[in-house]
Amino acid sequence: MTVLWMIADSAHFDPVDEFDADWAKQCILDILNTYRWGIMEKIVRHGKERDLTMRLWRAIDISFDNLCLKILRSDQQSSASSSRQNEE
Repeated sequence: MTVLWMIADSAHFDPVDEFDADWAKQCILDILNTYRWGIMEKIVRHGKERDLTMRLWRAIDISFDNLCLKILRSDQQSSASSSRQNEE
């Protein structure tokens, strides 16, 4: 994993002119960090669907930053989580 980190971290992209490449680099580094620090394993063993969803949506939210779009997210759960929670 260290080699992957070094390769990804060594790439330098202009955050304005090369937004997509810079975003992809940051996503790769974020994914490597979740495995480096055992976050995925913790989510799988003890986490909730929302823990994983929050990590995934962060990358998606950031991908629209350069488009000047208004991205809003509510606190709604997925229908599967809502149904499961209603059963408890």
